Amino acid sequence: MCEPSGGDGPPNDGSSPPSVSSAQSETPLRDAASSKITCTNCRKSHVTCDGKTPCHRCSLRAIECIAAPRRKPGPQPKRMRFSDIEVTAATTLISLPPINHLSGGVDVVVGEAMRKLLPPSPDEIERSDRDPPALYVPSEQELEEFEKIFLTNGHSQEGFAAVRRTALIVRNKMNEIKKFVTVDQREYLWVHFKEQLQAHKEMAQISDTPTLIWERCNALHFINKAAIQLLGWVRPMPYRENSDLLHVLSPQMSDFLRVFLIKSFLDGAMTADSYRAGYRRVENQKPEYKMCNFIVSVKRDLLGLPQLFVMQMVPDPEPRVVDYPKDLVDM
Repeated sequence: MCEPSGGDGPPNDGSSPPSVSSAQSETPLRDAASSKITCTNCRKSHVTCDGKTPCHRCSLRAIECIAAPRRKPGPQPKRMRFSDIEVTAATTLISLPPINHLSGGVDVVVGEAMRKLLPPSPDEIERSDRDPPALYVPSEQELEEFEKIFLTNGHSQEGFAAVRRTALIVRNKMNEIKKFVTVDQREYLWVHFKEQLQAHKEMAQISDTPTLIWERCNALHFINKAAIQLLGWVRPMPYRENSDLLHVLSPQMSDFLRVFLIKSFLDGAMTADSYRAGYRRVENQKPEYKMCNFIVSVKRDLLGLPQLFVMQMVPDPEPRVVDYPKDLVDM
């Protein structure tokens, strides 16, 4: 009685055992679940093996055909359950120092430490001593000095009385606004002022029209080349005295500027105005003025307050002197 064999195939009845050569020729090197490359040589060459022993490629090359070991699949990655995730509270996070947008990307701590090692610049000293131009309030001493200059250049006492009344209104208004302006906001106002001033400087430099730029506290910041040639200006910039600016303008133009400045403080919609009046050069001490068309505009800050004034001048052309022939003159 024949017992069944231990394999998965049909039982052997003992009639004729299969030959070894036929079994080897028909045994493939791979099955359906294996990879395409089953021969070691074919796997190294990254070509498809036909799965026979020897394979067709090894037979042509007359090399030994060795079955490549099957690559066992690695373990499957363990899936993370949501319950395994540790939730970190916001209070346990490491807090970083705040980003200072005005420091140009430099770390706040390092930037402050380096700044303390360096001497303060004149611009920083000036900022610490006074408010931004839009928040400027003239002192009583400044008003008295301005009154002397105002009357010296031929202006009336009534005109300066209106200036003093406006200064009191502006002083009360600015004192109320300053209560709500923080230190950081003051710094932003300074940055905006410098950017606005630089932009108008660049436009005035490429312009052929005589242009003067001054801030609200009456500091003259820029005069382009055309205005220097027209007025004979020799003062360095910035110039913080009103004497020369009032000297080159006629009393009528100074009165117009006084009214324009008052309107720019009291009327937030005021942007620009024009006027026709006279001017003279700095070295001219006589009350002799040439006519000119003035265009004055106000530039406001982030709070809508006036901080810059730009004045452009379009002088009348010089009269042409024509030399007629002597024969025509005698006729």
